[in-house]
Amino acid sequence: MDGFAQYPPQLRSLLGKLARTELGALLLDETHGDRYVHQALAEADDPMLREIGTQLRDAAATPRQIAASPCYRQVLERGLANLERLDVDRIERDLDAALDTAADDPPRDDPQPDTRRHDDPRRHDAGRVSGEDRSDDQARTRW
Repeated sequence: MDGFAQYPPQLRSLLGKLARTELGALLLDETHGDRYVHQALAEADDPMLREIGTQLRDAAATPRQIAASPCYRQVLERGLANLERLDVDRIERDLDAALDTAADDPPRDDPQPDTRRHDDPRRHDAGRVSGEDRSDDQARTRW
């Protein structure tokens, strides 16, 4: 947990546990984590979050530029207020339960999550409609 020394003590344990989950490992990976978060923001219900996510995902703006922009001040302040209201103890209990469950599950041979953009033709599900059954050759011809 030395990697979390810069965080307040009440968050260090939580972050250490999060790092032991698949999602936590993905989020803590600089490249994949940023891509995952930017895509999630780009798909958010809130139009301002979608705009922020799209700009970050497409490298049209940096996080520093977003934070410095008065246009986004209200949505960022709302997000900070939501963070302050998080029940860290409940999240830690949920993580404990998830880690206990994961320890009981047999290991999986799943590949790493595909974090490429949803429209990247190299992505395994690019262009496919849910439930659609096409060969990989047919999927590639679309692009």
